[in-house]
Amino acid sequence: MEGDSVTLHTHLTEIQRDEQIEWMFGPQDTLIARIYKVFNKVSIFDDVLDGMFRDRLEVDSQTGSLTITNVTTQHSGLYEMTISGRQETSYTHSVTVYEVKSVSVMEGDTVTLHTHLTDIQRDEQIEWMFGPQDTLIARNVEVFNKVSVYDGVHDGMFRDRLQVDDQNGSLTITNITTQHSGLYRMTIGNATGISYTFSVVVYCE
Repeated sequence: MEGDSVTLHTHLTEIQRDEQIEWMFGPQDTLIARIYKVFNKVSIFDDVLDGMFRDRLEVDSQTGSLTITNVTTQHSGLYEMTISGRQETSYTHSVTVYEVKSVSVMEGDTVTLHTHLTDIQRDEQIEWMFGPQDTLIARNVEVFNKVSVYDGVHDGMFRDRLQVDDQNGSLTITNITTQHSGLYRMTIGNATGISYTFSVVVYCE
């Protein structure tokens, strides 16, 4: 998600002397990093693409893995890595960075986290997860016209507090407390695999 770091691995334990590694990004295969092992040289081209990678790229000089720090949604896309030497190998990594929407609410109030859908399509399944372990707290399977709420998780902290709109999949938490602060992730499972993350902060009066 936004603000995190992501590492794209080469799956090498060590770059050989005759190997050169290049990292490219996007549909134009824009070069963003290169390692010449024979010269023990690492080059980072973080000014390309209007500087969207500036001060965000790190390359492991031993393995060639690429780390992108403080990612934003504009860093979503395809990253291609090529290893040139006695033989050429290429890997492609698909990176998706999810936007975090901030929501603030007073203790005892009700908050609704919106999917921004007007209507759930028949082939769509919506899941709501909470916390660092992505604990499933609600699911809407449209093809079966079935909404399931798992409010007994986390020692029942959500019990009788969760409501899911069966038309658009939005999640409502009633009588909220400070223990409900945290990250809520919503996924729409179909061909697109859309995901949204909400950061909920509950304040005491």
